[in-house]
Amino acid sequence: MLPTNNAVNGVPSDATMAPNPSPSSAAAALGARPLVLIVEDVDVSASLLCVQFRKLNCIPHRAENGQVAIEKMYLVLMDLHMPVMDGFEATKIIKSSSDCNIPVVALTSDTREVNYRRCTEIGFDECLTKPLKADQIKELLAKYVPGHTSSD
Repeated sequence: MLPTNNAVNGVPSDATMAPNPSPSSAAAALGARPLVLIVEDVDVSASLLCVQFRKLNCIPHRAENGQVAIEKMYLVLMDLHMPVMDGFEATKIIKSSSDCNIPVVALTSDTREVNYRRCTEIGFDECLTKPLKADQIKELLAKYVPGHTSSD
């Protein structure tokens, strides 16, 4: 995801991450710091929650309301072949548990047709070959991140 660097009262508002499908996921079991989206319109409440989640070794992010939360979950770039949980399985979970239609773009160096077919069946929005070039990244941002403008 592509975090912004905005903050409200020191509370990050960069809520650009995919939802964590389950606290018992393999990543959590391996000690990864969970990303927690706090959707709260009261600055003091959001700040207190962020402090508490940081103390629990989480990475809190803030959105001021539900619409902002959904709009800030822009884009997932997903490698297909990874240990523990591959991109196919992770995308199945994201696509089946998300009401906000987060775009997921497959990234792979394995160009076999079987991968492209599987990506389509699972529901990836696109399947691209690594490495991505700068112009491809700009195109993805223009296509999937509402209102994004490139700084160059």
